[in-house]
Amino acid sequence: MRGGYSFNSYLKNFKISYRIEKVKKCSFRLRNKVFAIFQVKNMFSYNKLFTVLFLCISTLPSAKITFAEVVKIEFTKYDTYSKEILHIDAGDTVEWLPTNKGHNVEFIISPQMGSLPKKSKINEYYSMIFEEPGIYVYGCTPHLNTGMLGIIVVDNDFHNIEFINEIYLSPVAHSVLKGLVIKAKSMSDIE
Repeated sequence: MRGGYSFNSYLKNFKISYRIEKVKKCSFRLRNKVFAIFQVKNMFSYNKLFTVLFLCISTLPSAKITFAEVVKIEFTKYDTYSKEILHIDAGDTVEWLPTNKGHNVEFIISPQMGSLPKKSKINEYYSMIFEEPGIYVYGCTPHLNTGMLGIIVVDNDFHNIEFINEIYLSPVAHSVLKGLVIKAKSMSDIE
């Protein structure tokens, strides 16, 4: 009996420390297994993530990605607009630039005839974003009867073309508008 320890107490302490060591090893192994399982789970979630990303990226070339455009129209010295017929996509913006005096923009046909866009002031810049598909017919208020007109076709949609027959225009303006409509339809291959 050395130092107050008997063999039995020594053996008892050895068994306890052995068990503690065994528990430590077991917990270390358990911790490693949990970590390994966590890594495997993450690997599967990473695989899912990479698969989804791959599918998204691989379909991008076939997807139609469009960006809104801004089209500029000038008032000419010949009492016309620089672009009388426009085919645009929904979301595009048209800007009218007062490059010559005495002109403005007044809509006479739109897809929603009950709520025509507000007309611009004479000699002032005007801009509008076209959200709704259909045809828009506009003209210059002082020169409308002389045929200063323009047509904007949004998303190649002519569903509201019948509104042309419901508006009153001078014979000259009506003739100009009829020619613009024929040309707009031929540009979009719609009969």
